[in-house]
Amino acid sequence: MIPIVQFEKDNLSAIFGNSLAQSGIDHGGPNSYAITLTGTIMEGKKLYVGNLPYSTNETQLSELFSTYGEVVSAKIIENKGFGFVEMGTSEEAQAALDGLNDTEYGGRTMRIDEARPMQPRRDFGGSSGGNRSGGFGGNSGGFNRRRF
Repeated sequence: MIPIVQFEKDNLSAIFGNSLAQSGIDHGGPNSYAITLTGTIMEGKKLYVGNLPYSTNETQLSELFSTYGEVVSAKIIENKGFGFVEMGTSEEAQAALDGLNDTEYGGRTMRIDEARPMQPRRDFGGSSGGNRSGGFGGNSGGFNRRRF
């Protein structure tokens, strides 16, 4: 259950700005409102930016997000159509997410979300020291050319 918090009417926009996600407003008295908030509050400052045109470079990405605050870093993953932007504060990151998500850039609709921490990669290469027999021939149950 989401708690209901009361604020003075004049302080609502100063506290929440334009990024207030409202599911309902109930008049709580002559100068106050009870607001039920939905959604999530951004904790980090790093954003995932998806569905970018492949021609987008890091300078263009930085300039696009600088409208919403300080851009600490902008990184494009080459030939993948996505990148990451780190903003100066979590509030600036939230403002950029609210302002740019599902907007068109370079003929494509950008998808912006809070970046998740990198997960450790599984090691697929190298030898683990075990017996890697098998395949074509031998007694390992692989394909035996002599059989046909």
